[in-house]
Amino acid sequence: MRLLAIDPGKNTGWALFEHGEFSECGVFDTSAETLGKRCAIVAAFVRRWFPHMVAAEVPQVYIARKSVGDPNDLIPLACLAGAAASAAERSALVLPRQWKGTVPKPPQARWESYVIHKRNLARLQGGEARRYAQGAGKSLDAIDAVGLGLWVLGTPAGRRA
Repeated sequence: MRLLAIDPGKNTGWALFEHGEFSECGVFDTSAETLGKRCAIVAAFVRRWFPHMVAAEVPQVYIARKSVGDPNDLIPLACLAGAAASAAERSALVLPRQWKGTVPKPPQARWESYVIHKRNLARLQGGEARRYAQGAGKSLDAIDAVGLGLWVLGTPAGRRA
């Protein structure tokens, strides 16, 4: 079973899992000039890996007092998640609150203290942890993709993928 986890954005984080084990991760640029081209980039990236299942984070609008930024900025992210999901035979579209609770992304400079990074390290073993350190580097998007993939693998749908 091959699971590809996607954290969509201008720099889209990804993580690959083979037979339930973390394999590699990174980011790729999806900042093309049109939304259609951005979606095509994501779909092509997913098809390149031939995953059995794609898990993509879909954006979530929060109530006004917890909202950050313009909710309309979430529409393109939802399109990218849909493009990722449409490129595989099975998919899971996951809300941030489902897999990481209410943990916000910190400023990029504070990635070492990011709770999701610490959770990932606690769940990865041996060679997985070394590959994670090499691939995720300082990218919060790759770190989130790994966390999303680990969460999906712990669900019934992920275990059957």
